[in-house]
Amino acid sequence: MATSPVTVMHAPGRCATLRAPSGSVSARQLRVDAAHLMRAAYCELVRDADTRWKYTDIDEHSTQCAMGLDMVVARSPEQDMLGVTATAIGVMRFVVSDEFLAQHRLDLTTRYHLAAILFAVYKAKAEDAWHFGSRMSMHVLERFVQDHEFDGDWRTSDELRAAHERILWAAEADLVINYPFSLLIDYDVYACFEVALAQLLERGAITEGQSVLGLGIVAFYIHNATANPRRDVLEELGRDRSTDEMGASLAYLVLVSMRLHDGQMETALDLSAVSGFWHYDWDAMRVAACNLVVNAQATVRRRARTGAYAAPETRVHAYVCPSMLSMLRATLSGEVT
Repeated sequence: MATSPVTVMHAPGRCATLRAPSGSVSARQLRVDAAHLMRAAYCELVRDADTRWKYTDIDEHSTQCAMGLDMVVARSPEQDMLGVTATAIGVMRFVVSDEFLAQHRLDLTTRYHLAAILFAVYKAKAEDAWHFGSRMSMHVLERFVQDHEFDGDWRTSDELRAAHERILWAAEADLVINYPFSLLIDYDVYACFEVALAQLLERGAITEGQSVLGLGIVAFYIHNATANPRRDVLEELGRDRSTDEMGASLAYLVLVSMRLHDGQMETALDLSAVSGFWHYDWDAMRVAACNLVVNAQATVRRRARTGAYAAPETRVHAYVCPSMLSMLRATLSGEVT
């Protein structure tokens, strides 16, 4: 790809996989729009019978959750149980600079890069495989390129298809070669959340079934954090927190959600299970978790919920419904003691 998405790299704060918050109103809005495009593409690729991308690799029949459909956590790709969209959007937000967006906005060049990022992250996360001739690259591109932009029917023209595939592969090579792609996948906020959630399980703070539930809850907060054009929520929190602490703050948030749901009001904030194990500033974690809840409340008022988060009959809905957000905000802010 002749044009790289990074013309000037923002210096990251303490959180090594988050850039500094942007001061550009236009760039913030464009990143939100790009995130919605990537998330919609992923959900379509999951639901499309011709592609059948994965959105979970958990066999819930082997967990304590397997007590009928009502108890199954993973009900829609919006829950992002593999962390594909959380990571892909995180990569996009890190590598695509304000300067690049000022020049290209969401033009075809940008959208090739978005497709390359999503596809590269999916392959790394899902370890999926396709039969020869499936043309998966083109199925991905179709979610980012409009029909008239293909300049013909790629299904009937090998030359046209090959030309578009070369552009996509060049964008992917640029991403993997020139930027810290492995770091952005293996040590992003979502990856650190998974580690922190596993630590809560190991220390007995949650059960195996609750750990699955946690995976089903967290995407709601990450999605809303990247859907706010007024603030770079994660990047702001990452200025004075490590990536590990950001992940632990998300795990703490889902832990408090589960306790409040189960009526454990007096012990909702208790972290004694990881005392001496999590060497973080617990007050800073609580503030970060509260910030994520307040942001989610504001964001869902402007954008409709989707997937399982919009369906009261799903198990996960009760943990992110408006009344739960209000309880979380009151508990984490200290209004309720």
